[in-house]
Amino acid sequence: MNMKPVMLLSSLVLSLLLAPSLQAAGSDAAFETYRSAGAGNFSAAAGEKLWKRDVLSAKDNKMHNCGSCHTNNLKQVGKHHRTKK
Repeated sequence: MNMKPVMLLSSLVLSLLLAPSLQAAGSDAAFETYRSAGAGNFSAAAGEKLWKRDVLSAKDNKMHNCGSCHTNNLKQVGKHHRTKK
């Protein structure tokens, strides 16, 4: 019996099982770095409020928010508000 496919499959399964915990550890470390730089607590509600907040653009003197270019759904591809590209 050839052990290479078994080892490869075992490594793949192990990496898939460990991936979420490694990603969480990376996120926790990033959050801690941000906090040490002066960031406050992280909140999805606060992020949504910032995303939807209108600001006056100095370029065209119109109100825009993040969703103006990126859409309000972060899972969708955005478009430039003027060129629609």
